[in-house]
Amino acid sequence: MNVFKFISVSLFLLQSVFANQNFSSVAKTEDGEFAYAEKHTVTYEKGLVKSVQTQYLDKNDKVFATLTSRFSDNPYLPDSDFLDKRNNYFEETRLKGDQYIVKTGYKNKSSSTKSKSLDVKKNMVSGQGFHNFVVTNYNSLKKETEINFVVPSMRTDFSFDVSEVDIKKEDQSKFRLKISSWLLSLIASEIVVTYDDKDKKLLVYNGLTNLKDEDGDQYNALIKYNY
Repeated sequence: MNVFKFISVSLFLLQSVFANQNFSSVAKTEDGEFAYAEKHTVTYEKGLVKSVQTQYLDKNDKVFATLTSRFSDNPYLPDSDFLDKRNNYFEETRLKGDQYIVKTGYKNKSSSTKSKSLDVKKNMVSGQGFHNFVVTNYNSLKKETEINFVVPSMRTDFSFDVSEVDIKKEDQSKFRLKISSWLLSLIASEIVVTYDDKDKKLLVYNGLTNLKDEDGDQYNALIKYNY
């Protein structure tokens, strides 16, 4: 069950009031093999991500998927566009007042397009808005916090618990993202992210990612970020 769609993609560092930055990351499988690479172009405003462009590259350095997110009225709910060029699968999200509209389908099959409007809830988060949520609530996450995470591929949201976990290294914090439902937690593994305390910079991501391998299975990867 893919309840972690878009979570892994592009969790970003805190920067100055107005700043642009390019950086990269590499995802490896549980066996330590190369899965894919990411290239990010990020615009920050007042310390939070304002827009993101992400490219996903295969072992031949060829772009096979893209993700663009733009934040306007809500720092946690972006207008986003994801496209997997291998099969023309797309996901689109738009914030319209108190509704978050999620659309999925295939570019070459108009009949495959499905759309759903979700009521905006407290602590509702989608995709790359998760980083903004972490930065904004960094200290309070020492206590378990519930969020409603939008899963575009399923056109719905799920309740997740975010909490800090013990870490041996100083000046770093590690947060666990786990689905709240005991039943669903049996089939949905947790995600753990490690941040630098000083710059609120994402260092490591470990868990299910937003991309599938050649067999159509979701990658479970370790991603390290290079700045």
